[in-house]
Amino acid sequence: MKTIGGFPDWFARSFAHLAHEDFEVASALWTAEPTLRTVTLLLDTLHPSRHRHTRCPRCGHAGARWRASYSPATRDRCEACGRSSTNTVGTPFFRVHERNWPTLYGTLVVLWGPWTPVQAWRIAGCTDAKQLADFRRRLAPLFEQLPDDMPLTSRAAYRLGFTPAEQGVTCLRCGGRDVAYRKRSDHANPTFECLDCRYHFQLHASRRHLLPLDESVKCPDCAGRQLNRSFIDARGRQHYRCRDCRRNFYEQSIAVRQRSIQELA
Repeated sequence: MKTIGGFPDWFARSFAHLAHEDFEVASALWTAEPTLRTVTLLLDTLHPSRHRHTRCPRCGHAGARWRASYSPATRDRCEACGRSSTNTVGTPFFRVHERNWPTLYGTLVVLWGPWTPVQAWRIAGCTDAKQLADFRRRLAPLFEQLPDDMPLTSRAAYRLGFTPAEQGVTCLRCGGRDVAYRKRSDHANPTFECLDCRYHFQLHASRRHLLPLDESVKCPDCAGRQLNRSFIDARGRQHYRCRDCRRNFYEQSIAVRQRSIQELA
């Protein structure tokens, strides 16, 4: 893979149509995501200018004769079955026009991006959302070749091509992995929803009521843990409301709890 200024040679062609802000986002993704660069190397090995079949993709015979062609997608004819095929058979480039090959690379970068599905196909350079979906389907087998211990992203965030569970995000309340994006206005700190217990949380809580509950906090009536933080009163006590029995109660302030522990000691 040839590089120009730290970026592959296809990068400028894939994103030449972008505005400056979106081009900077794509450049930052390429620099920050090692798995993106690894998957790109796997795609490079299947590029028509480099990929050659060792066996006939039609019958599996190993005696194919290569013939010159003006296109990077070289055609070959099998001696056993007599059928001809291109070296793009079985690759993501199969039946993709040569002018769309940079778009295939652009689609790969977009999977790590913060763009919405409405924006994504324009960012990747596709003609419509249907072409973007087709290119995503073609690129999916490349991820199966990655090592099991390789994380898909450098850090969890809103990513167009990956679910929260694929990025290692689990519910802070029940530990479940059935987590979906709830709000993505801040792509670096999206809001998630656990589809098991319906708990909403963020990666970085900006407010105290979004922080996970302490294990010792339970409803005094039903001992339930389905609680909402209401407010903190003037004495520093956190008030709660139980969603199961609708009981309102408060927790002692930290100073009172520490004083009670010292008196018991």
